[in-house]
Amino acid sequence: MIYENDRVRVYDDFAHHPTAINETLNGLRNSVGEQTIFAVLEPRSNTMKQGVHKDLLADSLQSANNSMVFADSTVSWDINSISNDKISTYSSTEKLLETLLEAINSNTEFINVIIMSNGGFENLHQRLIKKLS
Repeated sequence: MIYENDRVRVYDDFAHHPTAINETLNGLRNSVGEQTIFAVLEPRSNTMKQGVHKDLLADSLQSANNSMVFADSTVSWDINSISNDKISTYSSTEKLLETLLEAINSNTEFINVIIMSNGGFENLHQRLIKKLS
């Protein structure tokens, strides 16, 4: 955990493969029970960018109540193909952060946000914490 206040807890995880994403989210679900989980993912590894695991990605996010997936121009497959009622995709971390903050601020339940990336994620962690503080 990298941040906590009375409405939200923020976690940072080195996610690089759907199996690891699934295990991390299942572990968090077991820890927080029925509390809301928002998964925020940057598919940054070469295999994720190339879409090698694209057919597994949506299923790996199922333990989260909502998932936000960021894909910049280095992702070579159509990230929108995994969008559904629980998974939204973004090409801008600005828009992703704005949407995440709106969801946190409009939700009356406690929210666990897990940010998953094996890179810098355009400093999203620190930007989120600054807005929450």
